[in-house]
Amino acid sequence: MVADSDALSACCGYEEVQVVLASSATAAAGSCSATGREMTAGSGAAPLPTVEVAVVGSGPSALALSAALSGRLLHLRTGAAAHPEPSLARRVGKLSPRVPLQDYSLPPLAMGLRARCLNPLAALVDELLWPALDSLGDHYTSLAEPQLHAQRVIPHLELGSRPPGGSWHEFADSVSTISPGCWMQLPGLSMHRHLGHQSKVTHRIPRQHVADYYEKYFLQMMEGNNFVEGRVFAVEACKSRAGAAEGCWLVKYLEKGRNATEHSIVAKN
Repeated sequence: MVADSDALSACCGYEEVQVVLASSATAAAGSCSATGREMTAGSGAAPLPTVEVAVVGSGPSALALSAALSGRLLHLRTGAAAHPEPSLARRVGKLSPRVPLQDYSLPPLAMGLRARCLNPLAALVDELLWPALDSLGDHYTSLAEPQLHAQRVIPHLELGSRPPGGSWHEFADSVSTISPGCWMQLPGLSMHRHLGHQSKVTHRIPRQHVADYYEKYFLQMMEGNNFVEGRVFAVEACKSRAGAAEGCWLVKYLEKGRNATEHSIVAKN
């Protein structure tokens, strides 16, 4: 299916990213009627390159998703202090730091949380990563952190029209964040440590600091060379010659370069 991470965008101000999700082992590559530089899918042609997931976008939402697909899953911190909100503290206190948060039923944990966003699960993640951020500022202790699960890595490709960080590379140098710099942080890399003495994370920070942070995040958190800078111009359901759906998605893109070259990949579904 094709989905977008509006929930993450609405909650954290992240730019929208489209995601082509996959779950089955059916390649169905030979029946896709598309042409590209690598090959022409069809009778006698080499199969198109195939991935489990294709992430379209290079902004913060795409980076956070790619990190999760790279096996970096959120856990509660061992020995972390209780959440300042008593009811959430009681619910979270029953969870084990050894188990990834996504393995729990999260909706009951998110019940009753008040946040700027409409998605209760996004509000829950925010509260665990940045407890009472509005009142405590950067003087918080995160209750969750990503841990690498090599056995749960999902092969994927991230396709972005800009370098990791997305639009932050395009804004004028005079642009600064509207929110405090710490709000731009993603799980696993401290904005405070990244900035050092360049800026205070409780203040607005220049867009170049944000762009640099997201590029560093990509280099530090992603497993393997799974990013291509290019423009996606089509996402189509794979179909057989008879017109029947084949359970996969054909993603077409132009790779950035002096002579932009058209490529195609198959995302299994």
